[in-house]
Order: sequence, then structure tokens, then C-alpha cells
Amino acid sequence: SWPVIAAAPLPQTLGVVYLGLFPTAIAFAAWNFALSRARAAKVTSSLYALPILAIAIAFAWLDEVPAPLSMLGGLTALSGVAMVHLWDRGMKG
Repeated sequence: SWPVIAAAPLPQTLGVVYLGLFPTAIAFAAWNFALSRARAAKVTSSLYALPILAIAIAFAWLDEVPAPLSMLGGLTALSGVAMVHLWDRGMKG
């Protein structure tokens, strides 16, 4: 509600506004750029790499050791990406 937002400290409010605007705008611009240069199926399959990137960033920057279930999920995501690309390559001959 507006009274809660008005009572929030300014640095936190600006942080939320920044996170809502800039990463979202950058993500949509990158998505549109990719879609304008490749097929939608190929661009969409790249979304499966996000869990792997999240695990790698958390490991590198936050010193988080991924849990075995996270690693399994990452391998599953990579397998999906590999299957899409191999399937696409096989369809082209």
C-alpha cells in the first residue's frame, strides 16, 4: 500500500525501483535482440542455462557450495539444452 511505501527508507525504496526497472529492461532488450536474430525455440532453450549460471555465480561470489540436488537440477537443465540443440542439428541434416 502507498502509506507503507511512503514510510520505507529512501535507499531501500530506490533499490527496489532499480531492481524493478534496470534488470528487467536489460533482460527484455536482450531477449528481443536474441529473438530478432534466431528462432524462438533456440532462444528459449537458452533459458535452461540459468540454473547453471546461478549456481556458478553463487559459488564464485558467495562461496556457496551447491547441494547435490542443485547439481542434479543443473545437470538436468544442461541435458535439456543439449537435447534441444542436438535435435535441431539432426533435423537440419
